[in-house]
Amino acid sequence: MEVTNFNILPLGKLLVGIPEYGANASAINYDGINPRYLRITDIDENGNLIENGRMAINKSIAKPYILKENDLVIARTGNTVGKNYLYSANDGVLAYAGYLIKFPLNNKICNPKFVFHFLQSSYFKKWINRTLRTGAQPNINAQEYINLDIPFPSLATQNKIAEILSTTDEVIEQTRALIEKYKSIKKGMLHDLFTCGIDPKTNKLRPTIEQAPELYHETKLGWIPKDWLSNPVENTASLIVSNVDKKSFKHEIPVLLCNYMDVYNNNWITYDLRFMSATATMPEINKFQLLIDDVIFTKDSETPEDIAVPSVVEESVPNLICGYHLGILRPFKSKTSGKFLMYLLHSEKIKKQFIRVANGSTRYGLTKDSINKVLIPYPSFKEQKDIAKRLEAIDKKIETEQSYLDKTQKIKQGLMQDLLTGNVPV
Repeated sequence: MEVTNFNILPLGKLLVGIPEYGANASAINYDGINPRYLRITDIDENGNLIENGRMAINKSIAKPYILKENDLVIARTGNTVGKNYLYSANDGVLAYAGYLIKFPLNNKICNPKFVFHFLQSSYFKKWINRTLRTGAQPNINAQEYINLDIPFPSLATQNKIAEILSTTDEVIEQTRALIEKYKSIKKGMLHDLFTCGIDPKTNKLRPTIEQAPELYHETKLGWIPKDWLSNPVENTASLIVSNVDKKSFKHEIPVLLCNYMDVYNNNWITYDLRFMSATATMPEINKFQLLIDDVIFTKDSETPEDIAVPSVVEESVPNLICGYHLGILRPFKSKTSGKFLMYLLHSEKIKKQFIRVANGSTRYGLTKDSINKVLIPYPSFKEQKDIAKRLEAIDKKIETEQSYLDKTQKIKQGLMQDLLTGNVPV
């Protein structure tokens, strides 16, 4: 490993037994009776157990592969070589699969969590890249893993480092859980706000149709509040489909290009985003320059689910042009809110409409006519803004927590760099 102030020991010296390969058995449906089957796909990139998609292994086969406290498993083959997980009794009974190798750590000479944290570090990832044997299936075997050099301070120091990094992990996991909670709340809000809307008299969510059917009327879009319209997109915004791609012609004007991934990865187009440099003609600039409140959306994609992913221009960005594979919905002033339209395109009911009209086999696309004819629920301008304001508030909470998560992860990386080498005393 790189320069360290600690002693070094190979992983093999930290074990209480020999490494063992997992079960080569087929998974069966998880029923709560047979042990859960731990496969590479059940472990995330940070060594956490993934709860979705549980499978089991027949208990008659499982016994030799049941994990115990202080057992560490590491992936040995495929594109996930090096992915690892330290067993915890809190995760229930687990039997590990054949593409994993078990390393039973000796907790009398090492802190298993310290070893686990080392396996999340950049040092370990670099070792993986140096050691990996490539071929049809990239792999690292048990013998190679036991020769992995690991920093080896005193057990007291290991305990302290493990405590610090585990505490940081707890903050990271709590923040992730909070983000998921807010996302779940947002999903419910999208459904409720675009089904019931906000009563202008009470400024609260309208009662549901089951509670107050007199407040609703039936349209081609289904049941919507009585004072809402069922409007085609063309009655709410003007559609502009871009054909500007990155070029470098000397006679053209330098611009910034808002491309597919800028839209796909961000709800908000702001000055802070790093846009691609490009060139465009003056007619292209006049036609495709983005304005505040413009809704940009993905016009075509390899999968129908990635059709009509929206973003809205929140801040003015000089010389920012809408790029290829994207469309612009420019809201009619004082009639349509861009933020409302953006959130509407995120709602399940409208998303399904766009997927339904997308055509193609290897790549799916939307025509101008199919976009313009999509029906959307259309409340008053004031109610549109009220709905968007509530959804924006939950989005801001998600963004705040995501920013905190990113910051904490960077802090952890810095701590690992310093603590695992002994360059900074615990």
